[in-house]
Amino acid sequence: MFKKIIIIVAVAVIAVAFWWLVFFQERGLEKYFSPLPPVQNTNINKDEKLSGNYSWGTAAGPNQEQYKNAVWQAIAASTLAGFPPTVHAVENHTDHCGGMAGASYLRREGCMCLTGVWVEITKNGQIEKIDTETKLKGVLFPIDSAQKAVSLMVLTTRDLQINHGIPAGHTLAVDGGYLVQVVENNTCGCSVHQPAGAIYKVTASGAVTPVAAEIVPPSDDPEVCVD
Repeated sequence: MFKKIIIIVAVAVIAVAFWWLVFFQERGLEKYFSPLPPVQNTNINKDEKLSGNYSWGTAAGPNQEQYKNAVWQAIAASTLAGFPPTVHAVENHTDHCGGMAGASYLRREGCMCLTGVWVEITKNGQIEKIDTETKLKGVLFPIDSAQKAVSLMVLTTRDLQINHGIPAGHTLAVDGGYLVQVVENNTCGCSVHQPAGAIYKVTASGAVTPVAAEIVPPSDDPEVCVD
């Protein structure tokens, strides 16, 4: 009799556990109990050749074919990863349409209604507003890592595809600096607004130059005007 009771209790426990597991997954409650994963790109440490057909400008130099066939590094860190570990950096922006005033910003997002973006850094208890490219270069200089090149280029370039703070794109170390490939949303104006890749060269001194643009096949979608 005692053994039967133990068996019945064991079956009941298994049944309750199974029901809870199903309920747990269906309701999405795991987010309240599981530790949140770190914000990172799923392509972390992923090396790959660059996809897409690009038109290269003269600023790319004579090694265009090498760049096409090279193995690029997927961007896996946030736009702020290039800042020194001794400072705490936070990206801020104005309220809706607040970027239309005469203040300085690293970039302005939006079309006719502009939002101003800047970075605040804290070092030794002192807060500094980084709202110009010159100030940003002063913090990041020299541009001696892919993370610094990404931070400089992305923080000063508008309308890029950024997911959870991580830019979509790749980097490649080259002579004199880095190539940074990103995805431009092409949000504004009258077009079909197809996202397209773009490649910039970032030198050790902080010069940022566009060197290639993705050739996007024509789309049958209608043009839409976004102001």
